[in-house]
Amino acid sequence: MLAIYQVVYDRLFNPPTPSLRNTDGDAMVFQKLVYDIQSPQAAFTALKQLCIDSTEDELLQDAEFDAAGGLHRIEFPWLKKNNAKNTILGHIRINGRQLAVEVNSGKRAQQFQKLIKKLLPEARYKTSVIESPQAKLEHMPDQGESAQARQRREEQEKLNNRPEVRKKITELMREHYRQWPHEKLPALNGKTPLQAIKTEDDREMVEALLRDFELSNADSNLPIDSSIFDELRERLGLKKR
Repeated sequence: MLAIYQVVYDRLFNPPTPSLRNTDGDAMVFQKLVYDIQSPQAAFTALKQLCIDSTEDELLQDAEFDAAGGLHRIEFPWLKKNNAKNTILGHIRINGRQLAVEVNSGKRAQQFQKLIKKLLPEARYKTSVIESPQAKLEHMPDQGESAQARQRREEQEKLNNRPEVRKKITELMREHYRQWPHEKLPALNGKTPLQAIKTEDDREMVEALLRDFELSNADSNLPIDSSIFDELRERLGLKKR
């Protein structure tokens, strides 16, 4: 009886942290991949096929154009055919000479990287950033969204409000920033942050990148634990703010 009581007690008061999975069964890691591109129109022409349920004219209805009539900004989902309904794999944003795709797993990030090398080889990878769902929700439009988009947003909000989900996201982001010093970054001319801090000019660039992370987090309505950045500064030998 004591053994049974202990099992029940552990399940009630020490529940395991849930493993968050997307519709493909992959562990959820919210990532934004950023690329420099030569032309918004060329990027759209190459990637529009990834939105399999809309025509080019339908996608262009909400696009923004420059004074000369050229495409400047457009957003559309990256979809996969899945039986009766399509699965959203990511969300693509083209804004001037920058392209970003938001996905919710490392596997989908790798899949997109392979796709863009094939469909738009001139795109230059810039960086990858892990974002909390809360930060992304702050920039989602409340007006003009479809019923389907509104439902997805409301479901995401419910998920984000769960304490265990916030805890898991914080763990994922902490792990991301622990690996960040070892990543080769185009902004640092292909150097890792650990390599860049060895010279004064590159060290200033690392400081600027880190400061941008901290400011973006401070502006969020639901910021992540700032100790993540304190730990990162300590790892890089930079002063805490």
